[in-house]
Amino acid sequence: MDKLIELVEEWSKNKRLDQADSSKQMLKVTEEVGEVAAAIARNDQDLLRDAIGDTVVTLIILAQQNDMDLYECLTCAYDVIKGRTGKTVDGVFVKSEDLEKKKLSQEKWNKLSPREKLLHAGYSEEQLDQMVKEYPDEDPDELFTDELSYAAENSR
Repeated sequence: MDKLIELVEEWSKNKRLDQADSSKQMLKVTEEVGEVAAAIARNDQDLLRDAIGDTVVTLIILAQQNDMDLYECLTCAYDVIKGRTGKTVDGVFVKSEDLEKKKLSQEKWNKLSPREKLLHAGYSEEQLDQMVKEYPDEDPDELFTDELSYAAENSR
């Protein structure tokens, strides 16, 4: 791996990319990441392999332009993540602190009245007032709770 990185760095020096504007190189990184996404969308393993390789090449050059190297950047990133806690949700790792933020948001949601929850869900005051008028014998909180359940069931 070290030899390949050296070859890429040498190639970029020969093309004078090592001294180029790194903001332009970042555009190349983004372009290659887009190719990774396209390869995944097409389920094309050969294209994916090439696109990941191209992305790594652009990152090696970006690091080089900023007087860094891939090993240094990877070491820095690993030092940050090695002690990170969290859990994988739907195939995505979510940091503990982000899970905690979500939990706090859930606690706030639970404190809202059914009417407030419907307003947050996009219902207008007029819609809620109309519901109360249509069902005058119903307790508004029960009516809104039923509406929340109905909306949740139909959004799945």
